[in-house]
Amino acid sequence: MKGKNISGKDYIDLGIGGLATSFWGMVFNNDYENRLVKNTKNKYFEVDTIFAPDTNLFETGIKSPNFYSGNWIIVDQYRTKNEALKKHKEWFKFMKTNPNELIDIFSNKNYKFNPI
Repeated sequence: MKGKNISGKDYIDLGIGGLATSFWGMVFNNDYENRLVKNTKNKYFEVDTIFAPDTNLFETGIKSPNFYSGNWIIVDQYRTKNEALKKHKEWFKFMKTNPNELIDIFSNKNYKFNPI
């Protein structure tokens, strides 16, 4: 399952790893509950869908120790909250199929399943 990057931004545009990320993280970290669409997890993975102020869109991220050393991988973006909720459920269902890879929409990097 491949998501879409509708913002057209990449990690450089978003300042990933730089001061912009730290700043936005501090500013919006306390606002997580207001930005949250849905968070679903089990003992193998977590799927989190939120409104992201850095792109002004809704985004789904997936975290699992079997992909990218347990770091967040942003897999999809949406314009509306209703679409975000629908796609969140699809991503959770997809993760239950034990996919072999996840693709980060900002770097376009494929993260392969790593059994631990």
